[in-house]
Amino acid sequence: MRKTFSIDIAIVCLASLLFLGAMGLLVFGDRFRRSSAGGTTVGVIAAAAGDVRRRSQNGVAWTSLRSGDAVFEGDSVFTGANGTATVALTKGSSLHIDAKSLLVIRSTGDQVELDLRYGGLHGELAGMRGVGLTVDGKRQELSSQSAEFSVVRGERDKIALVEASKGDVRVSNGQDGHGRGAKARVIHRDEAARVDAEAADAKPARSVRIELLAPPPDSEIWTNGSAPAPVAFKWRSSDPNVKVVVEVA
Repeated sequence: MRKTFSIDIAIVCLASLLFLGAMGLLVFGDRFRRSSAGGTTVGVIAAAAGDVRRRSQNGVAWTSLRSGDAVFEGDSVFTGANGTATVALTKGSSLHIDAKSLLVIRSTGDQVELDLRYGGLHGELAGMRGVGLTVDGKRQELSSQSAEFSVVRGERDKIALVEASKGDVRVSNGQDGHGRGAKARVIHRDEAARVDAEAADAKPARSVRIELLAPPPDSEIWTNGSAPAPVAFKWRSSDPNVKVVVEVA
């Protein structure tokens, strides 16, 4: 009886060790395999705040990303409601990923390929051949001599909004890296264009810039939780004739 009981304990312990090993391989195996195989690095996390996670191209598990971690070819980068990340790309420049975003990062030759599933990002076009932007399987190319751009896409939208905040951004559906012979549109500063996945085209869109006047930017407001005083928000719109909805989070 005692011998049978001891065998049962040994079987349970062995099964537990195998289970823990399998879970460890599931969670950390992708990182170990890519490190040993020399996976292609497309960037490094320069800054990460809040909930920032990564899933490898062929992986199933999400792992946390911290400052200094490498981003590999085909990685999906997810940011939660309180998460933001900055990726220093190996092709040059930096890419800032907004909260509540899902982005797949790849590279083709000298270009960075961004597949924005939802959320927002902004970055610079300087010293780079161009940036490929994929929306629901349709690819566009963003290029400029020197510009800053942003992209926003809703979780269920087939349209992404591309805006130029500095300089001019050329949006092309060309595949040659330069937009030769391709349909292209130039977005000037403070202008925007809708990238339509179904039409595979960029169309002009109205861009309204909102400037926060009060409370001051980067200010901290504390409440005691019992009877918080109302907070008055004031902002200025670049087009007062357009109705806007401001979400504060």
